[in-house]
Amino acid sequence: IGASRHVRTDPAAPQPATPTDKPESSQLGVRMFGEINASLSSITGVSMNDAGVRATYALVEQQLPSVPTIESFVAAHQIGVAQLAIQYCDALVESSQAGSFFPGLQLNATPAVAFADTSALIDPLLARGVGTNIATQPADADVRAELDSLVTRLSKCGAGCAASRTKTITKAACATVLGSAALLIK
Repeated sequence: IGASRHVRTDPAAPQPATPTDKPESSQLGVRMFGEINASLSSITGVSMNDAGVRATYALVEQQLPSVPTIESFVAAHQIGVAQLAIQYCDALVESSQAGSFFPGLQLNATPAVAFADTSALIDPLLARGVGTNIATQPADADVRAELDSLVTRLSKCGAGCAASRTKTITKAACATVLGSAALLIK
């Protein structure tokens, strides 16, 4: 305009937005797929190369957690963990190792006889699957009460309760503990 050329005023520099703090990451994490498999094998004494375990692991491997952040854990992960825990418990109870894992538990007796005292089932599961006196684990008394309640409910089958049901109840209690957050969260 007139004798001035390229006259312009520089725009005011925009003020940067105040950065927002991201929420603090959880100090807890979850075991990833290989860690879960190795942990279940270590607890039960069942080899990861057991045919049933290997087939189940191959089936659920992609369904298991692949990152250790607890925020990324979804229901599908829990279902995969449960399936693998069930397979490990089945292999354990059907093996010759069952007697040493559950000393004093009469797996071939009827549930009324085998579970007259549930400590033969629950104590080894607490000691090996949950751990004792660990600050971040659930209280032993709470886990014991829940397992005792489960065993009691599953044992209510009257006089027609077959002895084979004892193994089924043992597998259910085992899978409940091994498929729980006690094993999964680190």
